[in-house]
This record gives sequence, structure tokens and C-alpha cells, in this order.
Amino acid sequence: MELNRPVENSPMTPHIFLENQKILIAAGSVLLCLLALGVPEARAESEPGKNPLAIYFNDEHTRFIKFGAWTQVWGRYTDLNPGSRRKNGGEIESSVTDFTIRRLRGSMNIQATEHAMGFLQIGFNNWNSEYHDDADIELLDAFVQYKFSDAFSVGGGKSIWTGFSRYSAPPANQLLTLDLVFAAIPTLNLTDETLRNYGVWVKGQVSGLDYRIIVFDPEDVGDRNPGENKSVLTDNGSEDYGVSTYVKWQFFDKESNHMPTSPATYLGKKKVLNIGVGYEFRPDAVEHLEQGESVFGDLKLWAIDVFADIPLARDKRTAVTVYAAFFDYDAGPNALRNLGVNNPAKFVDPAQASFNGPGNAYPLTGTGQTIYLQAGYLFRPMGRGGQLGQLQPFFDFQSSDFDHLDEQMNAWSVGVNWLIRGMESKLSLGYQNRPVFFSNGTRVEEGERKGMSVLQYQHWFK
Repeated sequence: MELNRPVENSPMTPHIFLENQKILIAAGSVLLCLLALGVPEARAESEPGKNPLAIYFNDEHTRFIKFGAWTQVWGRYTDLNPGSRRKNGGEIESSVTDFTIRRLRGSMNIQATEHAMGFLQIGFNNWNSEYHDDADIELLDAFVQYKFSDAFSVGGGKSIWTGFSRYSAPPANQLLTLDLVFAAIPTLNLTDETLRNYGVWVKGQVSGLDYRIIVFDPEDVGDRNPGENKSVLTDNGSEDYGVSTYVKWQFFDKESNHMPTSPATYLGKKKVLNIGVGYEFRPDAVEHLEQGESVFGDLKLWAIDVFADIPLARDKRTAVTVYAAFFDYDAGPNALRNLGVNNPAKFVDPAQASFNGPGNAYPLTGTGQTIYLQAGYLFRPMGRGGQLGQLQPFFDFQSSDFDHLDEQMNAWSVGVNWLIRGMESKLSLGYQNRPVFFSNGTRVEEGERKGMSVLQYQHWFK
């Protein structure tokens, strides 16, 4: 697994931009055709309290087109890793303050019949004054599903449908903490496009059992440099499809499996306790060298997790949320990946560099075992009639035993969400503390720790 691969960015090219324009034009044409051919009584919803960007095709509101959009904006202060530079050849900086559009999304959900649906979503990540040339509007999701019954649905297309843990298909706009559980997405932007792959899946719910099985075609990972007893993801092995699955048992309220993601908190609106287990497998997907000769191995990822979101008061205005997971990854000998999430500095002076690399990168995924925990508490609404919203403090902790490191990797964050209007209008303040590792040629050990403070505002129009 490659070190210091940029997270959630895709390079912009004229070809991709033009292709995206064609896709948007095609999607618009499809929408116009649906409006023209669909149902004469189709109308924009204008009733009070209803979605103003919804078009319903029957009085029961079971056939519709709905539009949505959301964005997350960051203001941030980051202690940079040693030797970091914001520009290639620029001056070495120890810290930086920046502002970023962390994510921007626009979506269209089409419920063509009571059984058939389609979903389109476009967007980009990590756009700021320093690195805006790396951000481009992408077609993120384009898939269809058909529901035969609650126990069996089938779908296909480009999507974030995946398995092996709850947050391997992360709810980016329904988070408890500031950002994703990156321990749960080890192949991000290596064998996928912003977590998306082309594939087919089946899913369903039977009593308290919820299951999903996905067969997907991984993205090409490009040129890699496997090392002696040091594994990387590769295209040189098998071209077979990957298989991913996740099964959970729901003890109390059932969660919807209509879409691939599951919220990180229900804000007291559901009583949820789930235990899940999942697995992902790709044959001959990793490569390392033994005495200069290439050796291929299988990529094997599995996890077991528990999610609880429990209201503490009868009126369901307070709640506690807990998520705990154990990950076991086999990506070949000594595979390790440093991730710099929305990295504010992408260059480093080799003479001063740490093992982490530039910016805010640190070892997040690789061959080994990881324990992850996040928790939060939702306080009662503030002000008369709850007009001032609710506060929700949170923390998370990751402890990883990676084969490549000689010490445990421990990272944590704390923060608080001000839920001004639930997830639709949310202000979050958080602090992350990460280790900085150094290599002396024979051992890789923690030498110091760095921090990052983030103020985020999220607005979600749905």
C-alpha cells in the first residue's frame, strides 16, 4: 500500500471535465424526458414543511424525483510534519492556517416505481486557494436498484456500495466526528474513485438480519514500486473482481438499507443496537519482492463492529452514541499507508522529513490490526422551544498494531457539534492529535506528536 497518496482528490484534465459536462447534459435530458413522458399530474411540491425540490408523480408520493445538495467548509490550524512545504521548492513551514471547501455535493434521487429507483450524485473534495487545480467536479454515483421484497433487492452501477464494516461506506454528511473513519477505508483513491467502484450487489433484511453482498471491478492502481518484503497494491496480478460483504443483526429499531450509507448518529430519533461482521477479498491484488522476484498475494480485509445509538429520555431529546470496531487487514508483508486528509502541505524536504511524509499525514492503514472507538452524547435542546439547537460532544480513538511499525500507532480527537438544525445546519469544532514516526534505517518509532484544530460548518439542503 503506497505511502502519502493524496486523499479524496482527483486530478483535473480537460478530457474528464468535458466528459462530466456530457454526463450532466445527459442527466438533464433524462430528467426532461421523465417530466414529459412520466405523469401529467407531476408537480413541484409546495406544501408547507415539504421538500421544495421534490417532484411527485402520484398522490401517495411513492413516485418522485428529489434533489439535494450539501457542503462542508473548514477553517483549520495545522501543526505540520517536519520539513513540510506547501509549494514545491517553497520555504519549510512548521504550521499553517487555511480555509477549505472540504466537500460539495449535488444529488438527484429518482423513484420511478414503488420498486425501482435510481441515484445520481456529483461533487468534489478539498478545494482551497493553494490546491484548487486538483479539485474537479466528478460524477460520484450513478446507480439503479430494484426491490423485489424487503428480503431481496438487486442493484448496479457506480456507487459507494461496499461491505466489510459499517463505515466502509461512510455517511459523510451524517457524521458524529469531524471526518470519516479512515481506518475503515484502506483502499481509498487507490482501487476506487473517491470510494466508488463499478459493480453489482444484492441486499435485504430478514427479521433483524441485514445483509449486503457486492461484486465490484476495482480501479487500476497504476505504477507501483514493490520493495523487498514490502507490499503494495498492484495491477500486475489477477484482473478478477473483488467481493465485499457485510452482515449485521439489529436488536432494536431497524435501520434503512435503501441507500449504501448508515448514519453515525440518529440524534435520539431511533433506538439502535447492531453487531456486524464483514469481509473483502481480491485475489493476487498485492505484490512484494523476495530476492528481487515479484510475489503476489491476496488482499484480505475483515472487521467486526458494534453500533449503539440509544435515547436516554422518554421524549428522545438526549442520546448516547457509541461505535467500536476491530479491523484485521492482510495487504501483504509490511504494507503501510500514510494518509494526509485534506493535506495542507504536499511537499517535504527529504533532509528533514519524518517517516510520516508532508503536511498532516500519518500511518492510518496497513497490514495489521486496529481497534477503533468513537462516542458522543447529545444534550437537550437549548433555548425556548429548542430554538438554539443542541450540543453533542464527541471523541474518537484509533490504536493500530501495524507490521511495518515498531511501536503502536495511537491517534485521537475530541470535539463538539452544535446542531443548529440537526444535520442540516451544523457547526463543529474539533482537535486531532497524531503521532509522528521517524525511521533510523532499522526501526520505525514515534518521535513526537502534532495537532490539528478544525472549525467546520455543514449545510444540507434536502
